[in-house]
Amino acid sequence: MTDKKVRIALVGAGNVAQIAHLPAYHKHPGAEIVALVDEDPVKCDSLQKQYGIARTYDDFTKMLEVEEIDGVDICTPNYLHAPMAIAALRSGRHVLCEKPLARNAAEAEKMVATAKESGR
Repeated sequence: MTDKKVRIALVGAGNVAQIAHLPAYHKHPGAEIVALVDEDPVKCDSLQKQYGIARTYDDFTKMLEVEEIDGVDICTPNYLHAPMAIAALRSGRHVLCEKPLARNAAEAEKMVATAKESGR
């Protein structure tokens, strides 16, 4: 067994992230939330303190450029799921996406194709 934790960036700090995702990662010994992305600085500051998150961002693209993470957990509004998942996959990160996966079948198919292409 390894002591290496899966390093996660959580994107979108709304209700589902606060009620389900953040508490679950926080309790899991094999996971570490290293970055939080949301455009609300007050929410980010509060959650950063509550969960001991190292860094916060208001820019998803900047976070992908800077952070050394294994995966991205996308908890944003539905219209952002496909573009964010595709960008994260293309950057070499694994993706967990809150439901619904996408707004339509075409977006979902593009996400799946990008996952296959990237091996993530």
